[in-house]
Amino acid sequence: MLEELEEELVSNCREVLLICGGRQVNGDEWRDSMLGLTVVKGRRYMGCVVRGVKPELEDASTDACIVYRGTTVRVANVSRVQVLEQDEEATIVKHGDYVYVYPTQLIKEIEEEYIKPIMKGGVPLNPGLLLIGPPGTGKTSMLEILADSVGFSRVEVTADQVLSKYVGESEQRLRKIIDDAFEREPSIIIVDDVEWLMVSREFAEGRELWRYSMFQVLTSGVDRIEREHRAVLIAAATNVNTDVIDIALRRYGRFSPKIVPPPTSTMLVKWITHAAQHVPWIRELAGKVGLDKLREFVAQAAYGGNSMSEVEAALRKWLLEGKPKPLTSPTSGFRRVFMPKPIDNDVTACIRNTIGAIADKAGKVILRPVINITQGAEALLEALLANSLTMLKQVALVPTDSMKVRETLTMAKLLGASVIVNEWSIIERYPVDVLEAPVPVFIVTTVPHPYASSLPVINLFPCTTPTKTMQIQDALQTLVRVAAEYYGVHTDERKPIRLGAEVSDAIHLVKLAQLMRNMRFPDVNAAVSRLKEAA
Repeated sequence: MLEELEEELVSNCREVLLICGGRQVNGDEWRDSMLGLTVVKGRRYMGCVVRGVKPELEDASTDACIVYRGTTVRVANVSRVQVLEQDEEATIVKHGDYVYVYPTQLIKEIEEEYIKPIMKGGVPLNPGLLLIGPPGTGKTSMLEILADSVGFSRVEVTADQVLSKYVGESEQRLRKIIDDAFEREPSIIIVDDVEWLMVSREFAEGRELWRYSMFQVLTSGVDRIEREHRAVLIAAATNVNTDVIDIALRRYGRFSPKIVPPPTSTMLVKWITHAAQHVPWIRELAGKVGLDKLREFVAQAAYGGNSMSEVEAALRKWLLEGKPKPLTSPTSGFRRVFMPKPIDNDVTACIRNTIGAIADKAGKVILRPVINITQGAEALLEALLANSLTMLKQVALVPTDSMKVRETLTMAKLLGASVIVNEWSIIERYPVDVLEAPVPVFIVTTVPHPYASSLPVINLFPCTTPTKTMQIQDALQTLVRVAAEYYGVHTDERKPIRLGAEVSDAIHLVKLAQLMRNMRFPDVNAAVSRLKEAA
């Protein structure tokens, strides 16, 4: 392949010097790793890019030819990035020695807006990419995958590299890093936890004035990319509320914000299936405990709202300690609510219509199963909400940390999700944020509280359809199945549940749902028996 290139373009040269991925590539590496070469004059293809004369090549022999900018070699299949599976929901990617999972919609958006324009020799729609999401969702890994997939040199920026106690030195360091990225074109500047650099000018007051000057250096670099039509991309990741990021950077033509949410149960099950084949330590764990157990474990972790990093840490502990530990406290500040297999019949359709009417208007309501239930219905109501919102193709977030409520509300807004509040303390800390948020808020804790007087109360039963009105006693079988499905308790769809006198009204149903949430049962009948014993 190298010989073909020499004959076509540089027949008078004994060797061709290439700079690829920020370093010189020799002919042996070409033959070993590259499946196809196409030399294109006047265009910049970015599979593996040949750049102009570099200082380290100045001593090259007179018999060596350098491929200059404007004449580029495209290399097929040289990237370390491999797509293992892709469907409408999940894209599984192998990068180096590890396997990642991301939402397919997010991957396709990045392909259309960044990768395809770059591969065609153009520039992205925006010179900047901003990934937003809770910790541990793989944002930084995605930036590295993006760089390798298009053959960019990586220039990583951290606060430690840039920030200095001396006036003006931080700005000089940042400017030098950006200039270096332009010299190493094509390149991607990766900035993790970017809030230290992209903070809004509203916060640049007093001793924080240095932030504004840093902001100016960054915006100057972004504008230079667009103005000079350079193959440089600035990609950043953050965990914070987007309102903290300066609006001038979030606008079109600079940084395009993309959301990286926690994985769903389906995504994690697909991920573990591939990881057990390609990641040695996960393959070892699967060999010891069985892949089915790992699938069940990661699915339950997803229902709890755990991030990829939390799931991975729990799996490593399982391998080291020989037994799994349940994931109950995600660090993201919220957990996701999602029904793996929604139950759809007349009863759930009636509830769904009630919930949907509230969600459509981003309403704020206190939810009760019936009028006479004043407390203790959180477990039942969460299950019913999970079923309804999943049928409506929505997710919901339950805040787990009252200190991170604003981040939860921001994520709900970005995901188009609802928020389920099960503690009044969450509203007490940020009443304006919660009650005026542009997202639906369902309050399922029914303990009396001063804020309750200002909010509407919605009773799910009696539930009215165009043809009939159902009382809660008419719906017990369905409601028990919904709670059982949500809390992972087995039911046989072909057989009616033997509720008997133990579950005869709303109060008993609420207690049964609490039991299924708090205790693990092999099936519903065991839970009903436990309810009878407790009575």
